[in-house]
Amino acid sequence: MTNVPTSIFSRSVNLQHLDMSHNYLRTFDFDLQNCTRMNIFNISRNNIGSVTHKRIIQLTQLAQGKPADSNLVLDLSYNRLH
Repeated sequence: MTNVPTSIFSRSVNLQHLDMSHNYLRTFDFDLQNCTRMNIFNISRNNIGSVTHKRIIQLTQLAQGKPADSNLVLDLSYNRLH
């Protein structure tokens, strides 16, 4: 997989675990603002070079909205981030 539409997960309110690892994604521009139940987001082992400021803010808001006993785990390992 090389490209994912921005709005594909925009209505996935019950999404808890998203594994997009081991693909050929070059960008990460998914709208995840409604995925408030997400605990794990694995996007490792792709070809991602950067994450937009908009998505960083969105992920920060998701993480801050989690209850104290629950975290948002984001795995961006083995990408070409700079």
